[in-house]
Amino acid sequence: HVEIRLVKRMRDISAVAPGPVPAWAQGVAFPELGVVVVARFGERGAVLDTNKTLAHELAHLALGRALSGGDPARTGRVPRWLTEGFAYVHSADFSFARTTTLMGAAFSRSLIPLAQLDAAFPAREDEAELAYAESYDFVAHLAERGRWADSDDDGDRSAFLVFLAELGAGNSVDASAQVGFGMPLAELEKEWLASLSKRYFWVPIVAFSSLIWVLGALLLVLGWWRRKRGAHKTLQRWAREEDAANDAPE
Repeated sequence: HVEIRLVKRMRDISAVAPGPVPAWAQGVAFPELGVVVVARFGERGAVLDTNKTLAHELAHLALGRALSGGDPARTGRVPRWLTEGFAYVHSADFSFARTTTLMGAAFSRSLIPLAQLDAAFPAREDEAELAYAESYDFVAHLAERGRWADSDDDGDRSAFLVFLAELGAGNSVDASAQVGFGMPLAELEKEWLASLSKRYFWVPIVAFSSLIWVLGALLLVLGWWRRKRGAHKTLQRWAREEDAANDAPE
């Protein structure tokens, strides 16, 4: 049984939610109660994608129920990064802003260790945005990874399913990761961080090259404008000289 509560605006969520809600949330789920709350409009009247938000929140419920082992009290023991990342994988909630947030944090070495995201996310919205981005990317990495980290592994998600099954059986995250992926969570996190470096290594090069092209284009436009302005002034000078010559007494 699932109860879905639809409200008009984001600020209305806290009034009907059975627990605390971040101010920026478009929806929220309470797996232990089977309750989902979704907003229809943003604070400035923007129409929200209710179906996408609902899919995201229902994924929270599905994972919470699957890993609770029939005991609602165990729902809250699921790492926060896992439940957020799982919801992302199953709702296709892609965000370019979060991708750029993750990329910037990777370059500045300001990523939040996963251990800090086990129980809760930061209260500040900008820090929470990074926490969501990291969770999404890390769980996607696990979901696409096969049993072994090599090019011959087909990566059919079976290892991720084994990992979830072990968690559902009541095992720890480290023990479940060892069974599913053959290594503890800390090693998987290192592997993911290395993949981030490889994926985003080319970005500064492309950005610098693009900047050179943009500057070059601006210089060309500026040169064309200056030449056009110079030609216009020359024509005006010739016109004045011609008028002066015509007005001169013979």
